[in-house]
Amino acid sequence: MNYADNFLLSHRLLEENGFLQHIYGALSSMDLSAAVLGALQGMCITRSLPYIPKTEKNVALSSICRNEGNDHFNSECYQKALECYNKALLFAPKGSMELILAISNRSALLFKLKAYSASFHDIETCLKLGCSGGLLEKLKKRKVSCTNMIASEMYKTFSLVHGFPEEFFKFNEKKHPEIPCLSADVDIISISGEKRVAASKDIEIGTVVVVETAFATCSARDKSQVACYFCQKMSFNLIPCDNCCYALFCSTECQKRCVSEYHDIECQIMSVLEALSEGSKFRLIIKTVFKLIKKCKTWSKLIEESNIGANVRLNTSSLGQIYNVENYSSMLCFNENYHFVHGILYNHSFMYAIVIHYLEKISGFFPATPRDLEAKKCFAELCMRLGMMYPYVTEMNSTAENFSDMQIRSDNAPSHFGLFALTGKLNHSCDPNVVVIGLNNRVALVAVKPIKKMTEITISKILQDRGHFKDNCYALSKLEELVNTAEHIKIYGEFRSQLGLFQYAATLNSMI
Repeated sequence: MNYADNFLLSHRLLEENGFLQHIYGALSSMDLSAAVLGALQGMCITRSLPYIPKTEKNVALSSICRNEGNDHFNSECYQKALECYNKALLFAPKGSMELILAISNRSALLFKLKAYSASFHDIETCLKLGCSGGLLEKLKKRKVSCTNMIASEMYKTFSLVHGFPEEFFKFNEKKHPEIPCLSADVDIISISGEKRVAASKDIEIGTVVVVETAFATCSARDKSQVACYFCQKMSFNLIPCDNCCYALFCSTECQKRCVSEYHDIECQIMSVLEALSEGSKFRLIIKTVFKLIKKCKTWSKLIEESNIGANVRLNTSSLGQIYNVENYSSMLCFNENYHFVHGILYNHSFMYAIVIHYLEKISGFFPATPRDLEAKKCFAELCMRLGMMYPYVTEMNSTAENFSDMQIRSDNAPSHFGLFALTGKLNHSCDPNVVVIGLNNRVALVAVKPIKKMTEITISKILQDRGHFKDNCYALSKLEELVNTAEHIKIYGEFRSQLGLFQYAATLNSMI
């Protein structure tokens, strides 16, 4: 039974046993934790909690994915081949021959695409893991070929990226004293009693006013096989999580940071999170709450912090506490005005209830009694409020995809999503004065029109739906003017004719 069927069954059983009225009452009074824990209690009593088995590493599944990758490779469907080889890595047990074979086949794909440095990296990994016989000889020959071609590859890469587009992401402007991601040309002012981000001097078109790193990010489902789970960088040499079958990382550094910040908890329930929701926002909120737990270090501290209302925080916190992503309280400061959300909150109360049920199985996650119930209430409340009321989940298109052909999905669908302490709190305008440019786990806000002193900084929160808003959206047209000059188009066209598709994509992501 899938989750949708299970939800309908739970709803019917809860209605028959009189639990729904309690949940509806809790939502009406905005007692969100009571709604979640009521849903959990009802599903426990009616025995309608879904059984979601953990997906384990599996040699057979790894082999199937690798063979599918081979079929796509032979059919010249290189995007699909890369995704399948990376899925084979995810299913391969640590230290297994299947792991070596998946990396070896990926190196052959990268060599075919003239991504010689990346192919060389995979070959080195295979040799360190240990291989013999015909595979060893094949890898040695490929390594020699890669070595002979790397110098020319590096020259071509340098000729493309030198001087472009460093101005967007190398934030050399003088910074705001309390909010490091914000230019000193911008300040926080009060309009009708509300804090607004506004220009403190006249700002010229093309000026970078913000470069911000997300508190947490999450890849779109169909991009998860080609981007780092932690920093969202597209990479040819992704490495799998040792324990789950979902997370790939661009480096051991990203893997260690991810585990340290939240993935050590998340990893144990990844199958649950994947089964519950197709949407990225749900998984993003869970990551955020896990990270808040780690930042606060103790449940007592998190409970204390979460008991302070978000609106109260906005009125009493410093600018750094509200807008600086390095301060965890920035995720707890937001306007709690909400409208027409009860239907969604009802559905989410069941999803977060199921998450709590599986977290109860992790030894030591929730504190021992008597604070056990209090911690569960805190977890439920944070998930519900962040999920429905945090002002804006920023959608970011990969820079590489914006300049690519159909082989690497040029559909302009968002590649990944993030929670941003400052960008998320900016107000929407259909005629914004800055545009959000995403790269990996960061965004840059660039002025697309002259901004007069004391003018509020605004963004468009519907830019991603380009099919509907392209003709009407001033910001999008200005972004295209800023980036797609004839000179840049010529450079990219020449470069793409010389390098393989994936090498081209990786180069764009290596500019920073």
